Amino acid sequence: MNIKIQEPYTKSNGHTEGKKLDNSKGISRLKSKKVVWVIAAANLCVTIAMGINIVLFPVILKENHIPEFFIGFSAVIDLSAGLLIAPYLNRITNKISAIYLTTFLLFLYSILVLLIPFFINYIIWLFYMVIFGLFWFCFFTLGNTILNQYIDDKNRSLLISINTTIICVGITIGSSIVKLLGTNNYALWVICATLTLFTAIMFAISLSNIKVKISSTINQKISYYLKKRPDIFLGKFFQEYITTTVFVFMVIYGMNNGFSAENAALIVSFYTLSTIFDILIGYLSDKANRPLKHLKPIIFISTLLMFFIYIFASKYYLMLLLIFLLGISAGYVYINCNSELNSYFPKEDLVAANSCYSMSGNLGGILASLITGLLLQNLGNIGIFLPILIISSFFLFVKTTH
Repeated sequence: MNIKIQEPYTKSNGHTEGKKLDNSKGISRLKSKKVVWVIAAANLCVTIAMGINIVLFPVILKENHIPEFFIGFSAVIDLSAGLLIAPYLNRITNKISAIYLTTFLLFLYSILVLLIPFFINYIIWLFYMVIFGLFWFCFFTLGNTILNQYIDDKNRSLLISINTTIICVGITIGSSIVKLLGTNNYALWVICATLTLFTAIMFAISLSNIKVKISSTINQKISYYLKKRPDIFLGKFFQEYITTTVFVFMVIYGMNNGFSAENAALIVSFYTLSTIFDILIGYLSDKANRPLKHLKPIIFISTLLMFFIYIFASKYYLMLLLIFLLGISAGYVYINCNSELNSYFPKEDLVAANSCYSMSGNLGGILASLITGLLLQNLGNIGIFLPILIISSFFLFVKTTH
């Protein structure tokens, strides 16, 4: 099987896909800087809350005697909510301002997060996951789209890498706060609610006049984008599979191998801490010609690192090093796939293209939550590695340069 990437073509409206587009035309430099700073601040606040959630969600479920498979299934419900809304997000934002939609979801999250630690039963928990899934998907998809419409192509990879670093720093701070305050502290949920409420207010005040440009004539199906650049979306799928495996199961994996919940949370922190190299990756990618040509070697390295994480599961400090290196390789895949996506497709298509991109990631996350959870429960530690080996083997048949 050889999946071929179609060559860029010129559309009737004058846009040329695959060539660098001038996204800064008609946008004042001051306005662009304002958007970049607001999105960065919003991502930091929201991902601190996310970092807290990543640790506390599986701990709550494990304390209530929920098996690993059902812990993974709750993450599936979270991710499926985003997957279901992806094909319609373009239409929704044609009718409702992207800023207003994001602000509403931030307010809703800040209310519900105060209720979730009072575990009632698993069904209610799944209902919360649906709401949270819609929130995470819309927030990151629309935020990424807004950001990419207000930056030019010259430094796109660098700015994406800085934004990615901010996101992962937020997650690291969040998981570190859990280690500092302990997992059984309601103040953690108050922090989550306060941060997201602040972000909602910031969006409403600072970005109320921002418009996300959406094509009135192009309404392509998801399959259109997948066929045009399968390497981008498959790369995102792989990166999200690994990231979900780390975020959903690494705390449980660490606890199963004798670490405390707080020390297991630090493993997740080291994964996100690896983003200190993302800015360098972004800078070098902007200078490089076709950085996605290195996608296969990076995926091979990621698979090897996951194998060592399986082999040395009980070696705590070695685990921290391996997970740190795994985060660097995953960061490379995310930055370069994201940058290529937003420079390849026309500006008017970015909401739909980014929805497809996010959907590819959510699908990877869903399968990670189901398959890894099932394998860990039934096969033990090797369940953390086998799925990554199978996915990376599939990449042997994907053409990643054009």
